[in-house]
Amino acid sequence: SQYHADHVCWRTETIEEYTELIAALNSATNDCSLLIESQIGGRFIATFGLTSGIQVENRKVDVIEIPAPKDGSPYKTGLEHVEFVIPSSTDHDSSTPVNNDIHQLVLGDFVKQ
Repeated sequence: SQYHADHVCWRTETIEEYTELIAALNSATNDCSLLIESQIGGRFIATFGLTSGIQVENRKVDVIEIPAPKDGSPYKTGLEHVEFVIPSSTDHDSSTPVNNDIHQLVLGDFVKQ
């Protein structure tokens, strides 16, 4: 596909699970490296770069995002989403997302598939 898979998001159900997972990933220095952990929307979100990435058919994702659970928004542990970058029609740099009518049309067509 023409769309770059920016990252995959893995949810954790408890703060203890989040803390343990972040510690495990931080110690797996041959497999990944912490890009950033910051507080966004009242909870921490850690982002790791993966050395080998995750290959699924013809796509490769090399970043995993792990948000800490947010009070009042329960999630089960597991895959939450994969985020794709859709470049604007005038900007062919796939790392620059723009949400415009073209993207809405393309995404709508993609979802219908």
